[in-house]
Parts: sequence; structure tokens; C-alpha cells
Amino acid sequence: MDRRKVFTLLKYIPMLEKTDVADLASINGKILTPLHHDVAEIDITYISYYDIFSEWSTHKKGILKYLPTATMRQCIALLDFCFGKERFCDGLCIASVRDKTFLKILYRIRNLYYIDELLMSQNGNEDHYYKVLRYADWEIEYGDYMTTAPINLNIELKRTPKADFDLCKALLVAILREDHFSNGSFTRRVLRGDVERVLVRMKYLISMGLDTAEPTSDVCSH
Repeated sequence: MDRRKVFTLLKYIPMLEKTDVADLASINGKILTPLHHDVAEIDITYISYYDIFSEWSTHKKGILKYLPTATMRQCIALLDFCFGKERFCDGLCIASVRDKTFLKILYRIRNLYYIDELLMSQNGNEDHYYKVLRYADWEIEYGDYMTTAPINLNIELKRTPKADFDLCKALLVAILREDHFSNGSFTRRVLRGDVERVLVRMKYLISMGLDTAEPTSDVCSH
């Protein structure tokens, strides 16, 4: 799957977050039509959505139960499902904007995309990490999650194996912020594997649906 094409889908997140659900013409012209085009451009080996999942349902609720643990391929298939079923359930796509189905699928895609981005490009480039944290919406007030005062990051990082997703985000930010007070510490933590351990934990939590992704409600029972 072409990651560049997947990345193009993420531009619709701020559009969907700010969209006026009453402006149907704007939704169709500025969001749904180009989003449908961009989804169609992504090669998932041209397998129909009902071939990707272990079982097939003719209504949205049956398919969306897969969302919390969906792989990237399944997320694209979920988007394809919504557009494909529009032919049989008129208004399904508008309803998927209104009930935030599209937005929740794209949030899932965003988490999957950016955790792989960091795992594939581990280096000591702090700017790259800051950029990803900002784009992934993983920036967090890390101090709220620390248990030591003053913060002892070596102790805090021992919590990584059982950390939830928010704590993992906080640990990443804390590691980056540490470098402001101890120049070169970020690179040292990359080399020691501290950063990778946090990222691997995040990858696991995402795969298990423990990254705050939520299934959406049914809007069409056709």
C-alpha cells in the first residue's frame, strides 16, 4: 500500500472536525467527492471490503465492529464500504459525516500511520519527532502523568511495559523535553532503546484498540 496515498487521507481530518453538517452541498463538494476519489486511488489489491473481513454484514454496524482493532488495510476497506453502500442506502455518506464515522476511521488511520512512521525512521532527529507528535495529535501535558517530583525520567520509563496510550504519549514528550535541559539526551535515549520501547508499547496498544478509538453507531440497517 502506497503510504503517500494513505497520507493524503489525513488532510480530511480537520475538514471533518470543522464541517457544518447542515451544509450538505459543501460536504459533498469539498469533502465526500474528493475523499471518495482519494480512497479509490489507494491500491488494496482491488479486493472487495467483504473479502477483507472474516464475515460480511449488509449494514454499517456489522462492519464497524472491526474499527477499534482494524489494520490499515481494513480501515481503507471501511471507507470503501461506506462509499460503496451509498448506492443502496442513500444518505449513508452524509450520515457517516454526521455521526463521525469517517472521522473515527481517519483517526484510526492517523494513529496507524504515524506509529509506523516513527518505528521506521528511528533516529536522533528531535524536530522529526516533534513534527509527528503534532501531526498525530499526540502532544500532551506530560507533567500531569509523571509520578516523580522533580521528574526522574529513568524511574518514569520503568512504567512503559504497563503504560496506557496517554502515558506513552506523555513519556515521548518527556523524553523530548529532557533534551532541552540536557543537550544530547534524546539521542542517547534513542541509542539505549528507551524511545523504541515506548513506541513498541504504543504499537501494541493501537493493535489492541486501546488507543481511544471507538466503534460508531449504526445509521442504516439496509
